[in-house]
Amino acid sequence: STSTDRSSLKLTVEVAIASNSQCCVCRIQLNPPAVTVKKEDRDNMFVKRNIVIPKGSRCCKMHTVNGFLSHEAFSAITAYKIREEPFDFNHNMDTMQKLRTMVNSKKHINFDDGFSLSDLDYKNLTGFTRAQHDHILSYIPSSALKNSVNRSPRCSVACLLMKLKLGLSNSVLASMLGIDNKRKVSDIIHSARLALSQYFVPHYLGLAHISRQEIIQKHTSSIATRLLTENRNPCILVLDGTYFYIQKSRNNMVQRKTFNLYKNRSLVKPMVVVSTTGYIVAIFGPFFSDNNNNDASILKHIITNNYDDILNWIEENDILILDRGFRDSLGILKSLGIDVAMPSFLGPKQKQFDVQQANNSRFVTMLRWVVESVNCRIKRFKWFNQVIPNSSLPSIKDFMMITAALLNCFHTPMVNPSIDNDAVITRMNSLRTKSNELQNYLIDHQLTRNSVWDVIELDHVAVTFPKLSLDEIRTLTLGNSS
Repeated sequence: STSTDRSSLKLTVEVAIASNSQCCVCRIQLNPPAVTVKKEDRDNMFVKRNIVIPKGSRCCKMHTVNGFLSHEAFSAITAYKIREEPFDFNHNMDTMQKLRTMVNSKKHINFDDGFSLSDLDYKNLTGFTRAQHDHILSYIPSSALKNSVNRSPRCSVACLLMKLKLGLSNSVLASMLGIDNKRKVSDIIHSARLALSQYFVPHYLGLAHISRQEIIQKHTSSIATRLLTENRNPCILVLDGTYFYIQKSRNNMVQRKTFNLYKNRSLVKPMVVVSTTGYIVAIFGPFFSDNNNNDASILKHIITNNYDDILNWIEENDILILDRGFRDSLGILKSLGIDVAMPSFLGPKQKQFDVQQANNSRFVTMLRWVVESVNCRIKRFKWFNQVIPNSSLPSIKDFMMITAALLNCFHTPMVNPSIDNDAVITRMNSLRTKSNELQNYLIDHQLTRNSVWDVIELDHVAVTFPKLSLDEIRTLTLGNSS
């Protein structure tokens, strides 16, 4: 209901609690330091939720971000009572002006408005929450990113992360963010890329950002330590080359160097170095993908040219877990005193691995899967999982490093200590040299010959697939890629 007189308009509205000793958000007794709710927050609360926060109301500091109500606090405030509130002429005009400004400046997506996007919106659009955006921005000095209508630091970083997460074109991003044209979006992404590469990435990626001892103490799984180290204390790293598809090049030399005969496509190959828990220690490259640049030659090139001062970081008797594609690099690794864990190779005239060789390969697989999972995490950012245009080739390295640094900063380890680890390791060691009983049975009873096979209808098979518990499934599988 409403009532009027010559100077004011009375409206029946909901009113939040007003007290100098009680928080207007959670309504508990205030403990210093407390914050007075700003006029901007009071106006927004009335316009968006029809709740009046009386002037002078206070709240706990934990409900604010940079002096303003957080998104969660804004949503948590409830009405304490309903009453008639007088609004004078000037207040009404001011409210109408705010509404006009809000409507005229409304964007489809506005990261600068603290109340227009929820944490779920942030996560869906960029892959990271609002608080994680705040953490990223805390590394970037105010002078590093231009602050204008189109380029607030928050909008710039969010625009870059949307590009990586969603893999959208600059034209689509311009429409979504209410920016005039795609060239401005390109400039915004360029500025954010340089700022993050300079101020954020060095804290979370590269051999210089973490010590060898820290990898051993904090980022080495207990299973890897007990299976490989034999009472030593080396640094254990897992290496693998991944790939990003790129457009065909009109430059014949570039096309020849980027065309991969195995994939039959144009691509570039970065070399990923991770710990046994999935922590990304470093990423080198990207490199060309022709026959002269397989995994082994790339690793030899990295070591020969001392990328990221790797020769002074790694020490003798440290262990590298590699796949068979690194076979040709074993010589240079051995000359440096670096131990290698690699799946076995079949010998001359050998058709099948013996028990020892097969189990050694399984040991390597159990420790090596984390690097494949890291590659999977990177390619969840759709920009890397599509054909990258040639115009973006100069940015691949920075985008790759930024993504890896973000994963290190916010994502949880893939391998965590478990009470089941002891049982798993004990069982693996007990089976390591055990003979293959099934194979022996088949050989002893001459069941490996085709002549003794019988045709059996599936419906008449008496043996059913065993029902497995969750614990049994976890024992048989390696882990997750989340």
